[in-house]
Amino acid sequence: MFRRHIRPRSSRLVERRRRLLLFRFGGALALVGILVGLLWWGATRPALQIQDIAVSGNEVVTADEIKSIAGRVLSGTYFFLFPKSNTLWYPQGDIEATILSSFERLKEVSVSRENLTGISITVAERSPASLWCRELGNVTCYFLNDEGLIFAKAPDFTGNVFFRFYGGIEASDPIGKTYLQEHEEFSRAIGFIEALRGVGLLPIELRVVNGEDMELIMEDGTRVLISRNRDFSETFENLKIVLDSETFKKRAGLDIDYLDLRFGNKIYFKLQ
Repeated sequence: MFRRHIRPRSSRLVERRRRLLLFRFGGALALVGILVGLLWWGATRPALQIQDIAVSGNEVVTADEIKSIAGRVLSGTYFFLFPKSNTLWYPQGDIEATILSSFERLKEVSVSRENLTGISITVAERSPASLWCRELGNVTCYFLNDEGLIFAKAPDFTGNVFFRFYGGIEASDPIGKTYLQEHEEFSRAIGFIEALRGVGLLPIELRVVNGEDMELIMEDGTRVLISRNRDFSETFENLKIVLDSETFKKRAGLDIDYLDLRFGNKIYFKLQ
């Protein structure tokens, strides 16, 4: 009997399949390359590139500063191929986040597409509500917003254009810090200041004396000492009782050096 040797035929079949697989793989790779090339060609067309950036809403931060940051974000690429400046997929969120983190003065940033070659950046700046200065007599002060955030260096002011806060922050660069941050102390202090104004007192400065006390300065020079560890609304109610008392009314018109409200319903005062 004769035996048939089928191994050569089987080897040829395997080789043929291998070549076919390589051909298909090469064809698929070439097709992907062509598609990527076409996509890159289309993505880099000037008609689809962001070339114009409009800025609105800014007052202190200049439009050129904002445009410069947006331009840096748009100058990058995705996967080292596709420009981020393409209007179809430009990084809107990255532009907003980068601009917002670059300027403490800004509280909101919104980016929108105007047309195929332009975007619009709308910003909102923080409004100064008061000043923070490192210490009494220090001419270098900073703006605070209504939440106690220090966001920019302030120019020199004369008079009482803004209420002034002193001390409480040790950082050499206070911008970005929040004054009296713990336990919502800033909002409590603002509430106490407004309450004083409501009974005819005119506070113009607040100074953190130490870890436990604060000192408020009135327009007439009177000092009001309060404890940071006591409820401010309770402190104010105790003050009202004193102001309405006959003993205090008899001294109306006299110059008061200080009112000490640090010890609950035991209130001390001293005449000048």
